[in-house]
Amino acid sequence: SEFMADNGATLLDGDGAGSDWIEIHNASLAAVDMAGWYLTDDPAILTKWEFPSQVLQPDESFVLFASGKDRASAGGELHTNFELQDAGEYLALVDPDGVKRVSEFSPTFPAQKKDVSYGTLGQAQTLGYFTYPTPGARNAAPQGLPAEPPSFSLESGLITAPVILDLSPPPSSSPTAEIRYTLDGSIPDGTTPL
Repeated sequence: SEFMADNGATLLDGDGAGSDWIEIHNASLAAVDMAGWYLTDDPAILTKWEFPSQVLQPDESFVLFASGKDRASAGGELHTNFELQDAGEYLALVDPDGVKRVSEFSPTFPAQKKDVSYGTLGQAQTLGYFTYPTPGARNAAPQGLPAEPPSFSLESGLITAPVILDLSPPPSSSPTAEIRYTLDGSIPDGTTPL
C-alpha cells in the first residue's frame, strides 16, 4: 500500500540503515498468512523473494525492508533480496501460486524522491506521492511531490544596483503552477499579492 525507494532517514532498519521499505496492508475481511507469498522487482522472476509466516489481520499493515540483505525469518525483521531503484522499476506482490500478481507497478513505478513515499489511498486505489510517509499506519491523502525550485534570470550574489529579476517555473511544473515570493524573507502564505 506504500513504499519508499529513496529512504534517507524516514525509517531506519534494525541495523540503523535507511533501507528502502515496503508496506503490506491486508484490505480483506479475513486474516491472511503471508507464508508463501512473494515480492519481486523482476517480471521474469515472480518468485524472487518469499515471505515467511506472518499473519495479517483485517485492516492491518506491516513494513519490511527492500535492502538486499535477504532476511526472511518468521517473527524477525524482514528484508528482501533486492533493493528498489529510485529511478523507477517493476514491483509486484505475487500470490502463493507464483503466477498471479495481486498488486503490481508495471512496467515501472514512477521516479521517486528522497524521503517521499508512494502508494495507494483507500479502496479506490488512488496512487500518489506522500511527502508525509506513514509506514505501518493508515495512508493519508497523497500530497504530491514537493515543487522544484524556479529558475532565476540572475545569479545570486552581492548586487549594489537596481536590477530586474525574472522568475520562471521549472520545465517539469504544471501549466497552472504559481510562483509566490516575499521581499522580507518570510514564507509566502498565499495571501500576499503577486
